[in-house]
Amino acid sequence: MKKVKLVFWIVILALLGLIVYQNRDVLLTAEQPLSINLGFGSYQTPALPFVIYFLFFFVLGWLIAFLFGFVERIKTGKKVKKLKDTINSQAEAITAMKKDIETLKPHTGHKSTKAAAHESAAQSTDPPTRAEEEDGAAEDPETAPRDQTTPRE
Repeated sequence: MKKVKLVFWIVILALLGLIVYQNRDVLLTAEQPLSINLGFGSYQTPALPFVIYFLFFFVLGWLIAFLFGFVERIKTGKKVKKLKDTINSQAEAITAMKKDIETLKPHTGHKSTKAAAHESAAQSTDPPTRAEEEDGAAEDPETAPRDQTTPRE
């Protein structure tokens, strides 16, 4: 793609050079004054070659485009700085939350709450309740009671 761009710009510059070369008498030797009439007054420039006018307006256009781009860069820079500050504050909040989570986690020497509850239920000497029996029966299909409504063969 870079080579295509390079060839494109070489062709454009070559055509521009050809136009300037073929019209060099008009561009370099012909002098014409510019005049402006605003209704309340008028102004006329001294007679200058066309190439001076072309260069002046080219530089003026480049300067205007640069200033508009410069203003946009300043606005974009402020926006980027604000977004970076937001990222940093959110990263600090995440770090603080991770620290809070670590403080809420049980220590490695202790069992987790779920494991401790399961172990205490297993060590319990009370007989299982009807709900616990039904849960156990549903989990083990071999010990689950058969459905009485289904026909047998």
